[in-house]
Amino acid sequence: MGFRMNPRTWNQMNLQRIRLENFLSHRDTDFDLSGRNPVIVTGENGAGKSSLVKDSVTWALFGKARGSGDELITEGADEAVVTIRFGLDGREYAVTRRRLRGRKTELVFTTVEGEGEQSLCGATIAETQAEIEKRLGMDYETFVCTACLEQGKADSFTSMTPKEAKQVIMRILQLGDYEQYLEQARTEVHRWKMAVAKQEGQLAVLTEELARRASTPAGLAEAQRRLSELEQEVVSIQNQVVAVDSRLADAESELLQMQRRIADQE
Repeated sequence: MGFRMNPRTWNQMNLQRIRLENFLSHRDTDFDLSGRNPVIVTGENGAGKSSLVKDSVTWALFGKARGSGDELITEGADEAVVTIRFGLDGREYAVTRRRLRGRKTELVFTTVEGEGEQSLCGATIAETQAEIEKRLGMDYETFVCTACLEQGKADSFTSMTPKEAKQVIMRILQLGDYEQYLEQARTEVHRWKMAVAKQEGQLAVLTEELARRASTPAGLAEAQRRLSELEQEVVSIQNQVVAVDSRLADAESELLQMQRRIADQE
């Protein structure tokens, strides 16, 4: 049985438990993986190794496995249920996918907090599926090319077309998210620059007012105090703009280097 989690993904996602009920050849299987790494599953051909550690995981997470629909339900049973628990970025999650014979699939996604669970389900299965992939940071194709290699398919990535491989690499590196973060940073820079322009406008008005009030000591002192406050605010905002500008430039440079490396592989 060829199944492994690559180091990058394993550090983020840790499978903790796999629970199977009437799924393929497994009528009632509870596989506790917590605190175990690596895990080696052995057995004769047809013993159910692949369905235990590969099909169950991909079906629970993405709704994809060998066969589909009622084919996944153990012969003689009315429903198949797969529940997996995994840790990700310091939190624990549970996914349960259920197939009732002759009916649609049900999907439940929760975060586990102590003895209870909090729902992360959307209004539809599609929305819940999108939330799972968002939390994982990958879709099915990326998962089976990087985190879960099925026996006999270790070359699945190298056999892809350059375009397909590029898309997988971009999803692994999360370049789409990177570009979104850059756009948010650009928006933040613009907001700070607008704030600077506003404060500088107030400084100009106050400078004119200072000249008018120079004839009275009280008016002059108040205008000078307010002028000093505004100057400090402007300096503070300008420093923040410089810092955000610098981070933005670094991020854009890193994104450009990633894109060039991907282009060189085509």
